[in-house]
Formats: sequence, C-alpha cells, structure tokens
Amino acid sequence: MLPLDALGLAYLRALPQFLVTPLFYVVLALIVSQYMRSAQLERKLWGRPRLPVWKLLLLSLVYGVVGGLLGSLLLLGVGVALSGGWMLYVWMVALALAFVSPRLMCFAYAGGIVALSSLLLGWPELDIPALLALVALLHAVESVLMVLSGHIGAVPVSVKNSLGEIVGGFSLQKFWPVPLLALAVIPGAVPPGVETIPMPDWWPLIMPAGIGAEFGLWMIPVVAGLGYGELAITTSPKQRARQSAGKLALFSLILFLLAWLSTRMALFLYVGAIFAPLGHELLVWTTNRREMRGQPLYGGTAAGLQILDVLPSSPAVRAGFSQGDVILTADGTPIATPGQLDLLQKSSDRMLRIETTRGARYLPAGIGFKESGLIPVPTVETEAYLETRFASPLDYLARLWGR
Repeated sequence: MLPLDALGLAYLRALPQFLVTPLFYVVLALIVSQYMRSAQLERKLWGRPRLPVWKLLLLSLVYGVVGGLLGSLLLLGVGVALSGGWMLYVWMVALALAFVSPRLMCFAYAGGIVALSSLLLGWPELDIPALLALVALLHAVESVLMVLSGHIGAVPVSVKNSLGEIVGGFSLQKFWPVPLLALAVIPGAVPPGVETIPMPDWWPLIMPAGIGAEFGLWMIPVVAGLGYGELAITTSPKQRARQSAGKLALFSLILFLLAWLSTRMALFLYVGAIFAPLGHELLVWTTNRREMRGQPLYGGTAAGLQILDVLPSSPAVRAGFSQGDVILTADGTPIATPGQLDLLQKSSDRMLRIETTRGARYLPAGIGFKESGLIPVPTVETEAYLETRFASPLDYLARLWGR
C-alpha cells in the first residue's frame, strides 16, 4: 500500500518552499494578466466584471493548492522522477508557444515538441517516459480542477458562430498555479540518517532512465501553471466544464499508458511523443467545432426577452432574476428587446411589474436596463459580439476529407 498519509504530510511541510520560488511568482503574474484581460472585456460589455480579479486569483490559489496536493500524490505515488534539467526546456518551449497563441501554452504541446526533438535530433537529452507521464498526470489534475472550479467566473458573451448566427454563450477562462512536490534523481545511495518513506516493491512504476545501480529519489518543489479556456454555447458552463474534464481525463489515461509502455518498447516513445500534442489538439478542436456548430442553449425565444445572465449584487438579483429567465411583459407591455424594457424603466416613476416564464419580478424605476444588471441573450439590437478565430491544422485535414 502507498503511504498516502506520509506523502500528504510531506507535501504540506514543503508548501512554504514555494513562496521563495521565483517561478511561482512568474506563474502568478501570468494568471493575473489573463484575469485582467477578462475583466476588461466584461467591463466593456456589461459595465463591470462579474467577479473582481483578486477574488478570481484567490480562488485559483486555493484550488491550485488542492490540485498540487493531488498532483503530488500522483507523481510521488506512481514514482515519476525528474532527472536533469529538461523541465526548463519544456517551460521555455511553452512560453514561446504562448507568443504564437495563448491556447498553445500547454505542456502537452511543449512536452511533445521537446520529446520529438530529443528522439529525432538527439537534443535535449531527457527521460521521455517520465516527461510523458508528467504531462499525463498534470492533465489528470487539470481535469479535476475543471470539475471543481472550471465554471466559476464564466463570462457571458454574444458570439457569432460558424453558421453566422449571433447567439448567447459563456467564455470559460480558468488558470491555476499548481505547487507540486516531485521526485528528483540523485546518483548514489541515500546517505545514512536521511529520513525516508517506505514504498511498495513495485515502486517506482516509471523507472528513471539512464541511471546507475544505486540512486536516490529526493522530493523537490516544482511549480506548474495549468489553464483552461473554451466557449460554452450548447450547454451551461458547469456542464461544459464537466464534459471537457471527462475527455481530458481519458486523454491523460491514454498518454500515461503510452508512457508506461514506452519503458518497455522504444516504439511507444514515438507514439507517445506524437500523441501528446496531436491528441490534445484533437480534443480541443472537436469541442470547439461542436460548440460553434451545435444548437445554442441560449439562442432567443419566439416570444419575449431571454436573460443570459445576471450580474451579482445588482437590482436584478435582488428582484429574483436568474439565468435563463424569459421576460414576457413589463406593466402589461410585451417585451422583445432590451431597448423596449430600458425605455419603460427610465420613463416610469414606480416599480415595474415584470412577468417572466417563472413568475412575476419587480424592478426599480429610473434606472436603465444595463444598470439593472440584466444581461440579455443576443437580439436584433445586439451590436457588440465576439467572432472567434480558432485556427488548427486539423481544419485543413477536415477540408481534405470534405467535412
């Protein structure tokens, strides 16, 4: 049996070490910049962000530590060891890919590129099975974090889909700084007097490559930055995050199996190095394709004004409005667009009785539609919308196949 209690305690004792790790603050800075961009978009669209940047960052830190504990137990429990300085190359490639496209800043792409370079060019020298296993386990952690918090802070947006329709949806953007306790290979036997944790006979499952008969495995702090971003158009944000998490978990399982097989047959070194970026790109591409071409969950109704979302701590929230409400009338006047309701709100000198499909609501007079905190599903009045430009090599292959 794995000594999970001892490994968990070792992780908790190591947490203060991350506060003096420069890379931890680099990851935090990248996360803050991404959340500030999202907040700027929300401010432009709806007047203010749904959640302040500091709260999103705090949530990311809390869930990042949870992910770090889980990831550390996986890395230590399986026995994935980092030998040499090849993780630096993976980070450098990941940062370089971020300048091409932010979505490419992912260890699946960077790890695959570094692994293929090592296989085909002989540089850099690295333990490819350990790299593939690391990428697999990090994505397994990401899938759990997506289920727990991937939907939090989803930004309501109007999107022009592949069919040219302007529909309602949500932009999901989450980032986590993940402090990990990983294994490092130290040549030679463990010195006497050093505290050790007894492990099962089968451990480590991914045996470190290129080492002598005697070696020690030392626990070292490592910082990883995990991110998740996509659009939820055909489903709710929570459903989208859960469905994507399930696919990512399957990707992680397959990649880890390839990593394990690669320790037994050299062919799987190439298979795993190719599958890491290609499998991840296929996952992202198919999800984006379905969301942009599928039936939107918030695409308007035959009658009434559908509400995409409601800003927190707004008059609309206090009145009882919620996501998916359909406004039918205001003081008996049929409502089909935000402009109609806005005009009635500003011209009235008393509370407006709003009839919705879920019952009556009351909004204060004298404030406009936008000030009330209601975010509508796109209508004929919608002028501002997002037009995504998702580019993938798989688009070219799909055109060749005529799909």
